[in-house]
Amino acid sequence: MNPNPNWPGPLWTAFWAIVAVANDVTATMEPVAPAQTNFINALYPPTDGSDPTAVKMAVRVKLQNPFLGDTCYIGSAQNPIVIKLQTGTTAPPPPNLPISGDPGETYTVWTDEPNYIGYIQNDDATLVDNAFAVPAAQGCGNVALGLPILTQVLDALVSGAVNLKVGLPSASGKNTAILTGDTSIASSAYVLASEE
Repeated sequence: MNPNPNWPGPLWTAFWAIVAVANDVTATMEPVAPAQTNFINALYPPTDGSDPTAVKMAVRVKLQNPFLGDTCYIGSAQNPIVIKLQTGTTAPPPPNLPISGDPGETYTVWTDEPNYIGYIQNDDATLVDNAFAVPAAQGCGNVALGLPILTQVLDALVSGAVNLKVGLPSASGKNTAILTGDTSIASSAYVLASEE
């Protein structure tokens, strides 16, 4: 779609600015259950074939823009995206190939050494998973002002278009998550005190 070629330059600029805003989509990952962690697996990835998961997250992804409505999600509480991050080497189904994480560097930071008060710091860790599935988007396009029949039609059309555009649902072995960063681990009393 293009504006009329006879439009003046400022109108062309405004037209494309509006198109850019309408097409811009924000994706926000939201937890649907508490994350489960295994710090030992994060620091020392198992090599004996046992479950290497360091962090397990069940999430959904909210897609936002003016045309998608307020209920456009990839995944749900009932059918979440389940990501099992590890610092070792993955064994995904094809077509993905194995990738490796990195436990990073871990050390203790003493805040009161005589009383053995401190926290554990982990720097430059990389957690990976490329064996998870992603369900289809649902609830997109629900901007029909509460008209039930129109809402269902828009949901089917817009959710279908979103799924077609990004290739959803996507089977295990076709997706990749890589998280890199630093972590500080302390007792809850010290975390709360640091926020005061």
